[in-house]
Amino acid sequence: MNGEPINQGVIFLVDDIPTNLEVLLDVLDDSGFQVLVAEDGESAIKKIEYAQPDLILLDVLMPGIDGFETCRRLKVNESTKNIPIIFMTALAETVDKVTGLSLGAVDYITKPLQHEEVLARVKIHLQIQQLTNQLKYKNGCLEQLTSELEQRVEARTQELSNSNQLLQQEIRERLEAEAKLLERTRLAELNADIGTALSRNHNLSKTLQECAEAVVRNLNAAFVRIWTLNEADNMLELQASAGMYTHLNGSHSRIPVGKYKIGWIAEQRQPHLTNSVIGDPMVKEQEWAKQEKIVAFAGYPLIVNGRLFGVIAMFARQSLPAITLEVMADVANNIALGIQTKQTELALQESEERFRQMAENVRQVFWMTNKDSSSIIYISPAYERMWGRSCKRLYENPLAFVEAIHPEDQEKVLAAIKKQIKGEYDEEYRIIQPNGNIRWVRDRAFPIQNETGQVYRIVGVTEDITDRKLAESEIHNALAKEKELNQLKSRFITIASHEFRTPLTTILSAAQALRAYFHKWTDEKKFSYLQYVEDAVGHMSGLLNDVLVIAKAEAGKLEFSPVEIDLVKFCSELTEEMQLSDRNQHRINFIICSNCFGVSASSVRAYMDEKLLRHIFSNLLSNAIKYSPSDSAVQFRLTCENDYAISQIQDAGIGIPPQDQKLLFDPFHRAENVGNIPGTGLGLTIVKNSCSIHGGSISVDSEVGKGTTFTVILPLNYQSKIHE
Repeated sequence: MNGEPINQGVIFLVDDIPTNLEVLLDVLDDSGFQVLVAEDGESAIKKIEYAQPDLILLDVLMPGIDGFETCRRLKVNESTKNIPIIFMTALAETVDKVTGLSLGAVDYITKPLQHEEVLARVKIHLQIQQLTNQLKYKNGCLEQLTSELEQRVEARTQELSNSNQLLQQEIRERLEAEAKLLERTRLAELNADIGTALSRNHNLSKTLQECAEAVVRNLNAAFVRIWTLNEADNMLELQASAGMYTHLNGSHSRIPVGKYKIGWIAEQRQPHLTNSVIGDPMVKEQEWAKQEKIVAFAGYPLIVNGRLFGVIAMFARQSLPAITLEVMADVANNIALGIQTKQTELALQESEERFRQMAENVRQVFWMTNKDSSSIIYISPAYERMWGRSCKRLYENPLAFVEAIHPEDQEKVLAAIKKQIKGEYDEEYRIIQPNGNIRWVRDRAFPIQNETGQVYRIVGVTEDITDRKLAESEIHNALAKEKELNQLKSRFITIASHEFRTPLTTILSAAQALRAYFHKWTDEKKFSYLQYVEDAVGHMSGLLNDVLVIAKAEAGKLEFSPVEIDLVKFCSELTEEMQLSDRNQHRINFIICSNCFGVSASSVRAYMDEKLLRHIFSNLLSNAIKYSPSDSAVQFRLTCENDYAISQIQDAGIGIPPQDQKLLFDPFHRAENVGNIPGTGLGLTIVKNSCSIHGGSISVDSEVGKGTTFTVILPLNYQSKIHE
């Protein structure tokens, strides 16, 4: 860079996720903004009142007071109420957006964030704030002018007895001033209507139609039309028409740049203004103008930073004063900014969709190579699970993965690798795992370009599609389960969206930061960002595994494979594992309360499925730890009575409200008092299904603020039913 970036304003970031703060701080700082940060609403309110930033980027979901409450408090404070606020959140429902906007926010950005979108919206709202301040200043001048006018009227009224002629002059001046005041008021209302139309979350055509209708309504125009530029065809396309003509088809629907008066305005990038349409050589439709009594025409090019976005044109049956033409020029500038914003938003949405498709597959195998695939830069741990081979081996030999490819597929894969740099690599092939299992995978690659447009990295995702291949031969069975799976998917998307969006946001932000600053950062910082991706993928994989267990259980496909086990030994070892994973923050006491059939209490023989049994007790112990204060005790009791094992897990935690206990075992349900404690609401559903498969039961006894006790009753020897 040739120098320090120019400070374009002070931006205040509020987000409880340090990774998001760090990435956004880098992006905004590189763009010339001074950035202040806070990780919660309370500290943000104090800092903002003192710092008085130009704009606030505010996360909605935060510990303590959330973004909505933070916004509400800022808006009732005289010193901060005029600072524009843009929400950032994973909440994508319309009701959430309406809530944010009703509290006074100027905009709403949905996570995962796109840096170009953030910068575009920050800049446009800073420009809108500047225009608003200018309007306030002009209104102040107007009020001063009104005051002076009233003083002049009063003074001249006092002279009524001296000169009737002066009185008439006074009346004329007063009427003229009132007319100007009315005109200014009308123009102010026009600017307000235009601002409202541009701020709504409508598509481009509807936004421009509302702008055209606002001009007709406030300026009493005969009709107004707005064209946007199709740069590929160098053609102006009619997007909005209001007033006496509202149709969008006809000879004026597409106008080449340089043709007719509209095309001339676009080509010359100069406005054309006249209060004498009759006789104006630029207006070819003279007979039409006479018939419709058209007097004035005002056409403006829509330009932002030297780039043409379209043309706005207005016909009127009355002359247009200079002040109206000046305001129309401002309106044209605002509409041009609005078109630019809408087009940028559309481009960002398309880009976001592409990144979303890639990110959804990161839960499989994520890999990165140099441009000629001669060196592996990163390979996710999922490779070892899918290939059954070590990542270390692949780092040593980037083509080691080919050794596992089925001999019949190796040649086509090696040939296709050469197409990765062109973005044309999308292959399905078979791999042979060390145990002899054959799996189908889909392997895709995406070239990454630097600032100069040169490809310098290849990023790829590989997913196991074996189930899809099997499903293709058994499609009739899949159709029978389609409705059930869609319902599970719907609930999963609705309830677990934040659980997915948070790691996806981390992945996307890390990937964008790596792409943007790879050449600047140290290896340590690069690997720290790759660690962000790996941790996020692990979180998502765990959630997906829970969902798959539930799906299998609801479809009747969860396997039940009982074996003879020592129940006391199993529970004791599991207790030790949980104690170690908790890092001794809680005391887990395993207690054998009685003997079974006279056998020593140190050895209780049972016929159970170890995998399902682990689901039951690990989830219950994990919940007891998670929802209990540090240093508290968790009691794990085991009793044998009448051929049944009775297990009780008791904690001294937050407890479960009565209204939540009835829904406790439903997928994705969480009690209303969990606050910011992380979780998905899947664990107890898995526990319930695992108990049922064993022919057992589970019950709960809980009191808010005192703790919870889960009681699991399982037959010691349940072999009569096998679930497939």
